[in-house]
Amino acid sequence: MTSVSVVRLPAMIVVGLQVTGTYEALRQRIPQAWAALLSRLPELPQRVDPDVFLKVEPQGADLRGPNRDELTCWVGVEVRAIEEAPPGMSAIHVPAGDYATTRVMGEPAAVNAAAWDIFQWVRHSGRSLSIDAPGPERNAAYAVERYDPRRQREMPPAAPFDYDLFKALA
Repeated sequence: MTSVSVVRLPAMIVVGLQVTGTYEALRQRIPQAWAALLSRLPELPQRVDPDVFLKVEPQGADLRGPNRDELTCWVGVEVRAIEEAPPGMSAIHVPAGDYATTRVMGEPAAVNAAAWDIFQWVRHSGRSLSIDAPGPERNAAYAVERYDPRRQREMPPAAPFDYDLFKALA
């Protein structure tokens, strides 16, 4: 089991490309979206940290794509402010809050193992994930993956992995 801790993240505005599809389709579409995002970085001069990239995924069954078998996520960057996202991109407002976090390191199996570690930690900690909360908090629940090329040589989602996973807590 990897180490899980709680951090308080400030509110973030993430601008990026929306990717929707079945789990299998996302395995191809997400790398394509990262490549497209990299080519469009000059359109986002207001980045908070030019070396950090984010994948944001709404959590909970009611936040899935239009087809119940599809998932939706965004690959993007945090920006200080934005009036309007560039064409084909969208802005996601990730609320401030407490997040359970762990570091994902290793091959693809490490991704599911890290998420499982957070779920196990929640189960034993007395805390709960926002996706388990009633009311509006449930509709603002996100998982965030934070990629820093200074730790992971290739752009995400290349293995071996070395990134941080955050899941919103209630």
